[in-house]
Amino acid sequence: MKLRDFENIRKTELLFVLASGYLASNNFDINNIDMNLLCNILQDIYLIDILSSYRTATLTSDYKEMKELYGNIISNTANLIKDFNLKNPIEVFSFYVHLYRGGFLSHNGDFKYDFKLKDLPMLLGVDVVRGKGVCRNISSMLVDIYRELDFDSSNLVVGCTSKSIKNQQQLCDYPKKRAKETPEYIKKVMPVVEVLRVPDHMITKVVDDDHCYILDPTNDGMLHYNKEKNRFYVGNEDNVMYPITLINLYQKVLGTEKFDLIDSTDKSEITDEEYIDIYLKTLKLFKNNLKHIQEFSYSNRQLYEDLYNLSEEQRGLVGRMFPVVPKHKINIDKDALKNEVKKIVKKLG
Repeated sequence: MKLRDFENIRKTELLFVLASGYLASNNFDINNIDMNLLCNILQDIYLIDILSSYRTATLTSDYKEMKELYGNIISNTANLIKDFNLKNPIEVFSFYVHLYRGGFLSHNGDFKYDFKLKDLPMLLGVDVVRGKGVCRNISSMLVDIYRELDFDSSNLVVGCTSKSIKNQQQLCDYPKKRAKETPEYIKKVMPVVEVLRVPDHMITKVVDDDHCYILDPTNDGMLHYNKEKNRFYVGNEDNVMYPITLINLYQKVLGTEKFDLIDSTDKSEITDEEYIDIYLKTLKLFKNNLKHIQEFSYSNRQLYEDLYNLSEEQRGLVGRMFPVVPKHKINIDKDALKNEVKKIVKKLG
């Protein structure tokens, strides 16, 4: 089976839920069937299907093919890092930020902060190869690379503030490109999420033998952790991010992604000065070997294209969960949905 086959099954489930609800609300009587009970049963089936979709998706043939292609890209990227003898997590971090922002990991040689995503379960980094992504995609790919290099690394869901993003070190030579509609969206949403402290951002935790590092690959910076106040900060404690423990625990229990909780281990952090020194030395190495990195990207071009083409056949997360949503749209086409329900009602007589 393919991912679209599961979508068709889910579409049938949803349409039957809507049809049974329509019949129940209009007091239709079909062979003395309790339509309210039937609607509740169908709703439960649909809900179970949605909650388990991140698992069932992994059983499909196209998902397995995308996983293999993506795994090869991660492996090749890790080997490139090994070729440069980069062993410190900050070296890997600096190198990765320059790779993805420079478009060296994307099919079109370009990367933009963009919400037009596929968000494939446990393959969030695929969107980076598509040349698009937000924090969850960028952080997830970095975690995949760290793990391929045998580092203990996980994603962390946080509630961020505008100061905690704006005041990061931001040492990368490549700018953070954004899709045209993205800045306006962020401008509208940010004041709300700051007040409510909702989970709106994802960062990366990585641990080596000596230290624990809290990194933000989307905004190109390192954070510190205040154990007593249970918060992250950049520079000073006015620039804060808040761990969303419940979401991290939920994701960790379900195993839907590579999430973890921030813990109170005795591992120390490095200073901002140490971070900057390591980062800039890696940046110099990157710039001095740009031709080799370009050759790496070119040598992986076919992998990028194959993964891009296969992922473009898939719908985004909303489309997979609610298959009656027209492709490339977020709002449900109510007229189309109403017509589908009428067809089912007519068949039921």
